[in-house]
Amino acid sequence: MIRILVIDDIEKPEFINDMERDVTGGFDEDVDIAHMNPVATFKGGNQHDEIALFLEELRVRASEFWDVAIIDINLHDVKLPNEERLHLSLRIAEVFREVNHSAITILYSGTLEEHIKKLLGGDRPAEPALKKIFRAEIAAFVPRRTIGLEVFSRLDMPPSLLRVDRLLMKNASCLVGVEESEFKGKSFAELATAVRRQDKIGMRISDLVTEFGVASFVDLNK
Repeated sequence: MIRILVIDDIEKPEFINDMERDVTGGFDEDVDIAHMNPVATFKGGNQHDEIALFLEELRVRASEFWDVAIIDINLHDVKLPNEERLHLSLRIAEVFREVNHSAITILYSGTLEEHIKKLLGGDRPAEPALKKIFRAEIAAFVPRRTIGLEVFSRLDMPPSLLRVDRLLMKNASCLVGVEESEFKGKSFAELATAVRRQDKIGMRISDLVTEFGVASFVDLNK
């Protein structure tokens, strides 16, 4: 199953149905699309406090397996000045990436060129925002009308960590039973979570996949 997380302040973004149909047809797999609305749980209190609560909720959801996370960069219904809303979208991407290094992250509703101009021309320093873009490893900034095409294109060439995460999750219920294994007793789902977090175990698994993968390829061609 392909899992896509959409973060948008519209009740149901208009592109979701088309994107689901295109991805399902293109990859012949079921597609699970979850939508998080940053303002859905706001109760009219302090906006910054409510945003902080949303970011904590996002941190929990982001730790799950996702192929793609797509984030609206405008978020018009969040009652903040335009420049702060831009920084909020980048913070959302950054929080997601802090706990999930596997999924593809895309921002939409405008190209990078448009938003760089806003960052460089605003009252706040541009450097913190640019650092957020690098830390969040954002794959693309795309217009809203092309988001489905971009998701399809990125899924067609997934990054290596996502491939590892996905393959482990396809065998999530398996347990490591080899006595000598450093991961003995852990489920493949736990190993996938470690890969996502890129903690010490996750980095070790990534290294082993690369090492043994290349070794197997070499053996086949000797």
